[in-house]
Amino acid sequence: MISQLFPRELNRLQYLLRIVIYLIIVFSLYFTARNAIDIEKIGFLLLGVQILKILLFDIARIRHIGRSPWFVILFFIPYLGGFFQMLLFILPSDRPPEDTIF
Repeated sequence: MISQLFPRELNRLQYLLRIVIYLIIVFSLYFTARNAIDIEKIGFLLLGVQILKILLFDIARIRHIGRSPWFVILFFIPYLGGFFQMLLFILPSDRPPEDTIF
């Protein structure tokens, strides 16, 4: 069960679906918590969610495109992190086409 929710590798479609769910969670956390707690605490909460996203989703996608998981360090560089995030959506897998869905 856990390996299906958090696989070792993610193809583009699986990655996209998980990022959409992640964005829904982040926006709902922000809009429900912004009136209840301080903005600094919301920042730490969202930072924790961002680190979980990197560990659970981005490393799996980086593995699937055939790169080292150490490429995740690029997410912490301003502007380059957003560009690298977009690249994860469009870079093809290193697997043959019949092995992947999308």
